[in-house]
Amino acid sequence: MERHGSESYFVLGEGLLGESVGGRESRLAAATEALTAPFRFSRMGPKGTQRQLTEANRKKLGGVMAAGGGGASQIPSGFTYLGQFTDHDLTFDKTNVMLGENVTPAQLLQARSPSLDLDSLYGAGPTDPGSAQFYEADGIHLKMGKTKAADSIPAKDGFDLPRGAGNTAAKQRIAIIPDPRNDENLAVAQTHLAMIRFHNRVADSLPASVPQSQRFAQARELVTKHYQWMLRTDYLPRICAQGVVNDVFNNGRKAFEVGVPATDVPTMPIEFSVAAFRLGHSMIRSAYNWNKVFDDGAGSLDLLFTFSSTSGDLGGETRLPAPGSPTSAGSTTSGRPTSPPSSSRRASSTWPCASTRRSRTR
Repeated sequence: MERHGSESYFVLGEGLLGESVGGRESRLAAATEALTAPFRFSRMGPKGTQRQLTEANRKKLGGVMAAGGGGASQIPSGFTYLGQFTDHDLTFDKTNVMLGENVTPAQLLQARSPSLDLDSLYGAGPTDPGSAQFYEADGIHLKMGKTKAADSIPAKDGFDLPRGAGNTAAKQRIAIIPDPRNDENLAVAQTHLAMIRFHNRVADSLPASVPQSQRFAQARELVTKHYQWMLRTDYLPRICAQGVVNDVFNNGRKAFEVGVPATDVPTMPIEFSVAAFRLGHSMIRSAYNWNKVFDDGAGSLDLLFTFSSTSGDLGGETRLPAPGSPTSAGSTTSGRPTSPPSSSRRASSTWPCASTRRSRTR
């Protein structure tokens, strides 16, 4: 079992501040690793030196947080885990799935900078030896897994993440995806799977005139644009004031990297990473109406962790049991009535039903 949140905090101008749960695992050669800093953070405000809460106050705050309450949110529950998926995309260090012998300093710098480019889904692409394992033999489609038959529900192809084929049950449970954090709980795992299925559907929907050598790149571009459009028009307005969202997009940033050219390699404010975007933790429900099997609040938060490979053991199986797959559930992430980026309507309507239906707080 792994704990969530392994991270190194390298702040520009300050160096490595510290690591949580061992930091990031390096897969690069030492000489390559030395070419640039770890994942790039920056700071918006003053340091917290001599401003920390006392241990007694931290315990009081933790107690209040653990007590729960506050009622059900008006934000559909699936957006909690879309936010987690997005956080993992922003903070994904692509060097974890790249072979270090041929990585240039420019590639290394870009790979360790925050961006909404779905590298947590695509890794370094099908032609990279370290990421080829995520793809089918055609180099166009992403691999999908198969659930395990259980409780009179048959096994189904494409309703689990692709998993390992090692010689132990623990190895066989491991999801073959670029970012293992996306198998931390069943909801974020199925969100990742939804993105896999979406990519594959878009790839299949491309005109026959698109050359084989260009089909992956065109599918990835369309999927990434839809993903960014969804965050801009559906996710952000749900968690932020609409006026603030509109002002930033229309008039630019006023608090962070103001006036910085769009071509500059971005950084991530450490205040955003370790504080502001942790708002998702307060959106978690204690129980979910997951599907027709785990309905009426039967999909407990504990079960979402049990049916994963990094926080649980897939219920003792090596693949997700079929009753855990939300194949009969409706989507919680319906879009707003605005036009998606320049691509087909057909592609924008292909989201699979791999998402929670609704939820309740007990």
